[in-house]
Amino acid sequence: MVGAMDMQYIHYEKIYNEMFSSVLKVRDIRLARIMTRKEKAQLPPGSADVILKSYFGDIITLDRNTFIDRYRHLNGDMINLSGWKSIHTYLVIAPDNARAYAMYIPSKYGLKVKGRYRLRVHRGSYIICPTNPDGSINRYQFYVLASDVYRKMFTPPTNKLAHLRDILNNKTAAINKSRNIRANTRKEYIATGRLMRQGKLVGFVVQHKSGETININKNRLMELCREKKIQNICLKVQDGKEVIRGVGIRISDLLIVEI
Repeated sequence: MVGAMDMQYIHYEKIYNEMFSSVLKVRDIRLARIMTRKEKAQLPPGSADVILKSYFGDIITLDRNTFIDRYRHLNGDMINLSGWKSIHTYLVIAPDNARAYAMYIPSKYGLKVKGRYRLRVHRGSYIICPTNPDGSINRYQFYVLASDVYRKMFTPPTNKLAHLRDILNNKTAAINKSRNIRANTRKEYIATGRLMRQGKLVGFVVQHKSGETININKNRLMELCREKKIQNICLKVQDGKEVIRGVGIRISDLLIVEI
C-alpha cells in the first residue's frame, strides 16, 4: 500500500499532448440491465428496454434483438435474456473499432485535476482521451481505467515506458523521449482477435494501420512477427521452438472469432 506521503501527484494540465499515444479500442465492455416494469410503463409499447452503461459513463439503450446480436458475455457465450432479472446488472462485450489517446500512469503516482479531484493509483492505470472530429486529441474529456480493464478494451499505447518525471520536470525531455519511443515502435499491424475452430486456435484477426482488417493463419502471423510488423504480438524461443507471446496484452484476452 502506498502511503499518502509517498504518493507523487501528476497535474493533468501539465501533461503534454506528445506524451499520449494513439490507441485503438477493440472491445466495448458495458454494464447491461433490463428496464424495470416501472421504467417500461413510461415508454411506448415495443420501445428499446436494454440499458448499457460504459466505463466512461455514457449510456445507450437498445432493443433486445439488436442487443443479443451485438453483445456477448465476457467469456464469449451468447446472451439469453430469459434468465436476466431487472434488479441485476451484467457485464457484456462487443467488438469495437474506435480511436482514442492513452497514457500510462504507474503505481506510486496519482493524478491531480485542477478544481476537480485527486486520484490515487495503486496498481497502475491509463488516462484515456477521446478524439476530436479531425482525429486530434480531446483533452477536455478524459477517463481513467485500471490496467486490467484497459488491456481488455484497448491496444497498448506505444509510449508506456515514457518516464513520468519528465512530465513533472522537463518538457523537452518528455517530448523527445515520447517521440523516440514511438519512432522505434511503428508497426503495420495490430492483432485484434483469435480465429478458433472447434476450440483450437488456427489464426488471428489483424488490423492494418490503414484500417483494413484481415484474417491470417498462425504461420503468416509468425512471418509478420519475424519481420517485426505486429505491434502487440511477438515470437519467443522456448525449448528451442518459436512460440507466440503477447506484447502488453494477454493473447487469451483477444476477442474470439469462430470459423
